[in-house]
Amino acid sequence: MARNWAQQCLSGQRVCPAYYYVFEPGNSGRVAEGCDGDRQNDKCYTRVLVGSSDDIARGAFADAAAAKQNFANWFAYYRTRLRLEKTVISRGMRGMSPSVRFAYQGLDPSDQELPERLQSFRGGTPAFYDWLFSRRPVGSKLLVHAAIHAGDFFATDPPYLEDSADSDSPRRACRNNFQLLVSDGGWEDSWAAPIPTAVASNRDAESVTLPENPFEVTQYTPEAPYADQNTGFLADAAFYYWSQDLRDLDNLVPPLMAHSADTTDVFWSPGNDPATWQHMSTSVLGLGGGGTVAYPAGTYVEGETQRSIFTDGFPGSYDAGGTALIPGSIK
Repeated sequence: MARNWAQQCLSGQRVCPAYYYVFEPGNSGRVAEGCDGDRQNDKCYTRVLVGSSDDIARGAFADAAAAKQNFANWFAYYRTRLRLEKTVISRGMRGMSPSVRFAYQGLDPSDQELPERLQSFRGGTPAFYDWLFSRRPVGSKLLVHAAIHAGDFFATDPPYLEDSADSDSPRRACRNNFQLLVSDGGWEDSWAAPIPTAVASNRDAESVTLPENPFEVTQYTPEAPYADQNTGFLADAAFYYWSQDLRDLDNLVPPLMAHSADTTDVFWSPGNDPATWQHMSTSVLGLGGGGTVAYPAGTYVEGETQRSIFTDGFPGSYDAGGTALIPGSIK
């Protein structure tokens, strides 16, 4: 329907106003025209011209100029997930301290030059923004491979050197290591021999002896919400590089205790990172994925059973190749 209207507009030899469609299955006019509530049915959509009285009312804009500016901003910076990622990342990093050191990589293995890109925010910004705004959609989203590459990078000396360009400069034991993964929510990793150590087994479901720390917690015993039944997933890599002492330095990394007043368990509270050894903390921003776990309740349905990540762990049961081990598992 949108294409036919646009063709009619263009055939009239005039400039066409911008427009968008709103899904309105309950609109009496749409129902009368044959809307059955299906999002694939064009008759369930109302066309709205940008800057019209309808558009102004829907967006509570001051006037037509404000409505048009809003549409122009969306079209230029947010109309695709990739544009949204570029906009959010560039704006978020705008206020970074010049003392912050960072590196960056893509999800394509040919775009993972972390050692060469490690630099202070002061000196690396132009090259970073050039790289960011030149990103194009990639065919394969090797999200877990990228996480492993970052974890392996933090197991080398350059991230801890006072001067990352001078291999003879002192190593600093107090640096926090963060990984921020941003994607459209999908990933397409699979594993063949030799399988990387980080995902060779179900890491978050295995007991682990932890490095020395001031909290005197010496052992991880599998528990929700960390443990699951999946092998070779992002959670395995994230847990592995958090639980391992990645460098032979004193354990002087400052713990990050956002929930220090947690009355249940300060060390294992999901909002805290108590590790004082050299490790990698992982944060993930996924855009566009439907998801199966309700936020913030942490509930989901598996089969016909209502479950919670806080008592049952995350849904699904898969091997390292992504094959369901339990019929009906949610991926």
